[in-house]
Amino acid sequence: MRKLLFYVKKGLEDLINPLVYKPVYGEDVNKYYHLKYELSTLLDGRSQKFSFDKKNIPIIPHYIDSSSNKEGENNFHYYPIAIGQLALAYLHDYWDNSENASLETFLSYASWFVDNQRDDGTWLAETNVDKYGVKAPWVSAMAQGRAMSVLVRAFRITGEQRFFEAAKQAFEALVVDASFTRNYDEGVFLLEYPSTTTPRILNGFIFALYGVVDYYSVASNDKRCEKLLEDSKISLLNHLPLYDNGFWSVYDLDYIDFKKPVNISTVHYHFIHISQLRTLSDIFDDPAFSEVADKWEGYYRNKLSLLKVYFLKSKRLFNL
Repeated sequence: MRKLLFYVKKGLEDLINPLVYKPVYGEDVNKYYHLKYELSTLLDGRSQKFSFDKKNIPIIPHYIDSSSNKEGENNFHYYPIAIGQLALAYLHDYWDNSENASLETFLSYASWFVDNQRDDGTWLAETNVDKYGVKAPWVSAMAQGRAMSVLVRAFRITGEQRFFEAAKQAFEALVVDASFTRNYDEGVFLLEYPSTTTPRILNGFIFALYGVVDYYSVASNDKRCEKLLEDSKISLLNHLPLYDNGFWSVYDLDYIDFKKPVNISTVHYHFIHISQLRTLSDIFDDPAFSEVADKWEGYYRNKLSLLKVYFLKSKRLFNL
């Protein structure tokens, strides 16, 4: 019952007041992240239910559908993707409001990534993601990308070499460790959740790619980085039609790879896809991405599409 009430509440909020991140373009990306995270919105719990340890580092509860989820104080864990998201929101607050305290917090979170990076250049997630067969501990291309995005911005602001070296080590891991990538007929795919039944999650691929874009901005002589960007662009353009079901975007390709029911995106993730595609159009100077974004934004304006989305989400939730 607790899970059911959670999903119903979350679904209604997503339908009535979806959380939308605005895309960031051009030179503004040197300051902000590729998507604009508002600090007040994140601290209100719209993305993650953030708590903090004694050093003010973010911790979050295990997701409600995770077998790691337990009642009580031991239900919290350090999640690199979430720590990076909140770090970037503090950075945005600094640039928007000249809040020095926000800059200090951002740099403390960037230092957390330096201090907690493993010898192989990775960070571990300590939570089970049962729906994708992922057991703790695990690494993620999205975590690598998010960390690089934080570390590169900390390096730009402070000039401290430790931030650059950590970003470099994170990229080295991304291109060396086979856990992070898989090749399909459509091209290379950066994996948010490596597992035996690895899902192709669109937003996770692009968030991982943002980190490569950011690292390349301070390491433009790295030919491997340049090649990964080129290969990823081709792969994404090949993949995008698979994420379009004719009236909405889908979250993953498990309906193709593992013959599961189509996992339709929530409104929140549908708009993440749209904003990500607009940033890619700017990054790669290719209108093909924005053309898909225009099409998918048009889906949202069709109220019949919304009815279909939440009929399918409800059907999946109630196992109808």
